[in-house]
Amino acid sequence: MAKLFLYWNRTRDGAHIDGLLAIGPDRRRYLKQPHAYVLGIPMADFSTDASPPVIWESSHGVVRARFREIFSDIDPDRWPEIDITDDYHALRKEIFGQCPRKELQLKRGESFLVHRLALHGIAPWGNNAKAGPDGRMICYFRPQFRNLESWLSAP
Repeated sequence: MAKLFLYWNRTRDGAHIDGLLAIGPDRRRYLKQPHAYVLGIPMADFSTDASPPVIWESSHGVVRARFREIFSDIDPDRWPEIDITDDYHALRKEIFGQCPRKELQLKRGESFLVHRLALHGIAPWGNNAKAGPDGRMICYFRPQFRNLESWLSAP
């Protein structure tokens, strides 16, 4: 299992949608943390190949459409109980095939905002990557919506 995870992480940048947590030994996915957005702020200097954040452009639209289908006839209070693992894996595969992958090149003190429904991850550490004595640090903020409907309906 560890080798499979490392391969997936290296080849697909650990691509994920925040808040869809892998639960239990079978790592089944559930909407447990309905984030409003993901804000990242680099806190140290590092080279462009030092595990930059990655995003699949326009993936949030694909994700919104799919989850509207999945949750359309379900009371939002029940959304955290719904196993979305199979749909999640199919959705990632679809996004890899149709949305361009983009590495974010950042400097200390800059910031970036990721749409809560966007597929994103972190590229592997490059062979010539450099960072300061504290390493490559990015501080992330992920505030949550108070109600689940906003996770899917808010702009």
